[in-house]
Amino acid sequence: MKYLNLDRNRLKTLGSDLGKLKEIRWLRLNGNQITSLPAEIGKLEQLERLYVRKNALKDLPAELAGLSRLTDLSLGGNQISNLPPCIFKIASLERLDLEDNGLTSLPAEIGDLKNLKWLHVERNSLSPEEKARVRKVLPDCMVVF
Repeated sequence: MKYLNLDRNRLKTLGSDLGKLKEIRWLRLNGNQITSLPAEIGKLEQLERLYVRKNALKDLPAELAGLSRLTDLSLGGNQISNLPPCIFKIASLERLDLEDNGLTSLPAEIGDLKNLKWLHVERNSLSPEEKARVRKVLPDCMVVF
């Protein structure tokens, strides 16, 4: 299985069996009620796109850092107020959607995402100074505030 779409299925949790989907490349979990991603998500070594928009995520597992092929990560519409260090270790990341979360700042490590081409942080509480800093550390990235 290469693509799995579980959008809008009222899921609250994901089981540890998720780690068995070794060949999956796209995983869509939008519009559910998921409060956390299991550590087993780090076993999805072929994963290129992960969409978890409009759920109830507050944090992310450190194992996300192991997704070395991930280019597109969509986390908009959750309850994330702080970005964990694991995000900044995904060197392959090109698109990051953090729209409509509880962010007031982005860590300086956001600049470590050298391949990032598009960052969506609209509908967060970033100050004008924070927005200017983000633009400065990501000069080649399209940032949507």
